[in-house]
Formats: sequence, structure tokens, C-alpha cells
Amino acid sequence: MVAIQDLRVGMFIHLDLGWMSHPFPLSSFKIGSVEQIEIIRGLGQKQVRWSPERSDEAVA
Repeated sequence: MVAIQDLRVGMFIHLDLGWMSHPFPLSSFKIGSVEQIEIIRGLGQKQVRWSPERSDEAVA
């Protein structure tokens, strides 16, 4: 798990929310922009699951 305030572009995350509870096409994806981080922060979660092995090497 990773705290919302620690999210960075390049992290592969899993949102444990129903697909109607967020605007992304999938619940698991690599963060591609600062704008996506701001949207994720607005979802009200304190932390999300993170897959370091599927993330960019620079953020792992």
C-alpha cells in the first residue's frame, strides 16, 4: 500500500473501488500524469495498492 500523498507518475496502482466510483477506464493502471494523481486524491482514499514490479524503475 502507498499513501495518497506519496503517489508519483510512473507508479502502477490498484484502486479498490467499484468501477462506477472513479473516472478511469480500469481500476489498475500506471499513473501517467500529475492530473491523474489529483483525480485519485479527490476520490477520498487514504492509500491505494501499489505494484512496484509493474511500476517504472525510477519510482520503485
